[in-house]
Amino acid sequence: MVYKVRIDGREVFFYILSEEELLQLGNLIGAVFYIDLKPRYDEIIMRLKKLVEQLNKMSKEDLKLFKVWLKNIATCGMTEEETGGIEKIIDENKEVDEMVYALEIAIRIVEKPYLA
Repeated sequence: MVYKVRIDGREVFFYILSEEELLQLGNLIGAVFYIDLKPRYDEIIMRLKKLVEQLNKMSKEDLKLFKVWLKNIATCGMTEEETGGIEKIIDENKEVDEMVYALEIAIRIVEKPYLA
């Protein structure tokens, strides 16, 4: 769906895509916006799992950009110690599915004290 609005006398277009359409894009932009729809940790992990195949198909440069963005999203509100562990997982895992699995475990460990 496309919306056209005027801002400061200029026409600006907004594209609104469904979750399915974002997944079907199969690129960096689609992946970022898909994850960004639900910023809670459990939902981020669920969405990462759905993106594994597409992330594996990304160019090395796009995957690197995605990982930088993911580190910012995944570590928001964490302590420096917690952030370091999460960043290490994202940086050091070469296989996307291994990264997602390790990230899920680490986030659950970090979240646990806050859930009690």
